[in-house]
Amino acid sequence: MKKYGKLIVAAAVLLCGMIFTGCKGLDEIFAGPQDTWFYKQVNYTNKAGNTTKLNIFLCYSEDGFKTKNDKDIQPGLNVVVTGSTEVSGVIDNLVDDTYIIKNFSNTSVSTVGDAEDDNGSGSVSFKMTTRKWNLMYTFINMEKRDNIPPFDTACNYTKLDISNFSWKQVLADSLVSYLID
Repeated sequence: MKKYGKLIVAAAVLLCGMIFTGCKGLDEIFAGPQDTWFYKQVNYTNKAGNTTKLNIFLCYSEDGFKTKNDKDIQPGLNVVVTGSTEVSGVIDNLVDDTYIIKNFSNTSVSTVGDAEDDNGSGSVSFKMTTRKWNLMYTFINMEKRDNIPPFDTACNYTKLDISNFSWKQVLADSLVSYLID
């Protein structure tokens, strides 16, 4: 029995060492597809306590690309949010045929959250990396989109700029959903 315990401890130490030293083999095992859209529905609660479901589309791109309808997708993690049918009154102007988009750059630091957004819990700054995307892809349940996201269809979706939207809450909800599932 002691022999199996030592073997398990050795395997755990080796795995931890590979994770913390950046073993390229782990990156290849947990590699998430790039330039591919994924979908997830999340719950969103505004400062007033009203909750709704939002449709989020995620795409990681190392170098960026143009969509089929000539929209620029920047390098890094791109998160597109469209409203569901019950958004009215929870997020100003985010209704059918509208969207908001945020890029978390892989070349510079992005900041999410401030005292003015719906979360109001302070800001967090980070630089998106391929390794972070690989972990998100591996551990968060997302549905692959074989077709393009709705904002890139022939329909006339309008891009909005909503200053009090909590990107931090949307990303945190994805992680919490993973932990609960």
